[in-house]
Amino acid sequence: AYLLACAAGLMVDPLFLYAVSVSGPLMCVFLDGWFAAAVTTLRCMVDALHAWNLLLRLRTAWAPAKEEKEEDDDADEEAQRVGGGAAPARLPRSKKGGLLLDVFVILPVMQVVMWVGIPAMIRAGSTTSVMTVLMVAFLFEYLPKIYHSVRFLRRMQNVAGYIFGTIWWGIALNLMAYFVAAHAVGACWYLLGAQRATKCLREQYCAGRVGGCAAGALACAEPLYYGGTSRLGGGVGADRLAWGRNASARATCLDSGDNYQYGAYKWTVMLVANPSRLEKILLPIFWGLMTLR
Repeated sequence: AYLLACAAGLMVDPLFLYAVSVSGPLMCVFLDGWFAAAVTTLRCMVDALHAWNLLLRLRTAWAPAKEEKEEDDDADEEAQRVGGGAAPARLPRSKKGGLLLDVFVILPVMQVVMWVGIPAMIRAGSTTSVMTVLMVAFLFEYLPKIYHSVRFLRRMQNVAGYIFGTIWWGIALNLMAYFVAAHAVGACWYLLGAQRATKCLREQYCAGRVGGCAAGALACAEPLYYGGTSRLGGGVGADRLAWGRNASARATCLDSGDNYQYGAYKWTVMLVANPSRLEKILLPIFWGLMTLR
């Protein structure tokens, strides 16, 4: 059950990357509030299972140490009775590294970045840097989590090899790892594609403007939006509405991937402004499967 919880944690974290979206009508960057809330709830449920496992490990860690101490005391008494000397001391097995890793995987790094850092950056106008910060935070927490899951799987194989040693478990674990990798790669591909589309929109917005662009040129009025994208941003100013009606920028950056140098992110153009959350997730997973294959 805990192994499946580890796999669920590896599937949940990449979903944070899909919260970054581009408003189709207004061509500005925002966070999908309801989607971010749903992913955060799933992440908290997985973290609760990790915390439960950590408490169990902390409780069971004292029992071997106590038994080893009693065995050392018995050995000392026997040595005193036979030879008058003390038995050589045995160092207890160190479990600090594993416990620290268990604590690290439940740190709310992505939650803090998603709910505190990213909205503040969007309000400040750092729309293209949002994707970079989110990607760094994701990798900072995701890579150690992969190591933690692999380490736990190996420990389970040593304890219950008669279960994990069968060919069917081997097939299931390999398929699970394959789909988790495709999911993570696809989510990164989507986020970098959204960054590319934002860069294209900024170039179009700044083209021909005297004195440069405003800091929040592509930031939506509501960084965390909980409604439909058709009326994003409540009180929208005249400049924002005029920018949303810019047919040239829309045709260059959002309508097609052929009018800008998107490269490997060409197919993300149909996703960054797509209100369908299901399509945003499924197409990158399919792209990840094809790429890894």
